[in-house]
Amino acid sequence: MAFRKSTQAKWMILPLSIALIIVFPRSMPRETEHAADESKSSNFRNVQSSPASMESALESTLDGTQANLALGGMTPGLTTDGQANLIGRGIYAPVTFLPDVLPSTDLLTISPPDDGNVREMTQVSNLVLVANGGRHALHLNLTGEGRRMSRFEMTRVLLRSSSAAALKITNELDERDAFFTSVFTNSTIDGGVEVFGGGDSITFEDITFTGKGRIVFQLNTIERSGADASQLLISGCNFTNAGGLYIMTGTRVRIVNNNMELGSKGQGVGNALVYLQGGETGEEIEGATVAGNYLAPITPSISALRLGATNGTQIYNNTISAPYKTPGLRIDGNAKNTIIGPNIWETTPGFEVDDQGMGTMGIYKTLYLEPSRQVTAGRPPVRFIKKPNGLHGTVTLSGSLNGGTTQKDATLGVLPVGFRPSVTDTFTVQARTVEGLSQVQIIIEADTGRISLAEELSVPLLELSFNGVSFEASNVI
Repeated sequence: MAFRKSTQAKWMILPLSIALIIVFPRSMPRETEHAADESKSSNFRNVQSSPASMESALESTLDGTQANLALGGMTPGLTTDGQANLIGRGIYAPVTFLPDVLPSTDLLTISPPDDGNVREMTQVSNLVLVANGGRHALHLNLTGEGRRMSRFEMTRVLLRSSSAAALKITNELDERDAFFTSVFTNSTIDGGVEVFGGGDSITFEDITFTGKGRIVFQLNTIERSGADASQLLISGCNFTNAGGLYIMTGTRVRIVNNNMELGSKGQGVGNALVYLQGGETGEEIEGATVAGNYLAPITPSISALRLGATNGTQIYNNTISAPYKTPGLRIDGNAKNTIIGPNIWETTPGFEVDDQGMGTMGIYKTLYLEPSRQVTAGRPPVRFIKKPNGLHGTVTLSGSLNGGTTQKDATLGVLPVGFRPSVTDTFTVQARTVEGLSQVQIIIEADTGRISLAEELSVPLLELSFNGVSFEASNVI
């Protein structure tokens, strides 16, 4: 069943007795706990990026319910080397980083030095990071030879940016270094996401995405140790943003059990709420899964889901909604082998799927007929469908036609790429002539998809049925 609206944030109510902790692996961890005093508030300016000054400033806030770390003067935001764990008091008693307007300088940057040493784990939790003036609230920067971090975790954090992506990840590493794993849970990201690179694995779970910022992923597509890089999981999230989810490249992409809605002013990306675009040749999004989601744009002409350069995308158990006469699902001509399973369509009948793709499975398509061929009156049109059976799927034809020539090799219709047999083959079908019922042989060509008569008929043809014609499809390359 599709995931529906769930806007209640599970992490918002936190006990005020939670200690504010700042942990640095190079020194002994400090842990202090005080009773909350709602009348107190601490403010700090010009907090430098050294561990000592950060630790001292954060620890000093334990006697108040809220701390504002104002990074002003010449301080260009806060930078750590990937070894500091920033753990704050919570959302209702937050440590809030509020910098002055310093354009192009990110609020909190985590960037390990390029010394080749691995930073094993970095955590950020129970904090509020508010950026302005075109700044990113949080920037994970691993671009550059020798910058290595094995794992990053963020939980119970509010990221907000007024005019830039609230979260940015840059990890344009080579094959040897692409092992970075990041996990984002139980948080709110207000203002969009930009991911360039990303490493081996990125997980967003129980996140509320809001604001007008787009959620953009351009992930590594290299192969390392026999496996593709950049696994992306987006699960159990609530999208109320006006920007849309945009995946440019990546592998092992899973978008499951999310509530995704686009407001009346939202433009999405590529006229879609969720757009799996893919890249150039060799940069297809392979084997993506879109399942169990509630996808509901309400802006006219904005589809719920659009597929570009993808191969083998599985779409099932979603509730797909779209405005009047707008296809809920758009499949571009460079999409291959899309598998459409059972979904609930909340769209106008006849406008659910706009399919220009190659080898799409799970929907009926109408066979292109030669102009001289007419669909038998009162009968359904000649159609075909491919289902995920066998190695590359099984194509089945149905319906009947009448009229036209009875000469050998006469063309009856043409099957498109992705719905053709792997080898040219002959099939026996049922025919009705002026003399009654008989069996006729047809040929389906593997390279062109042309369907033709294998023999000349001695009497006029009244009706030719394609029911029962079935074959394994060729692979779409």
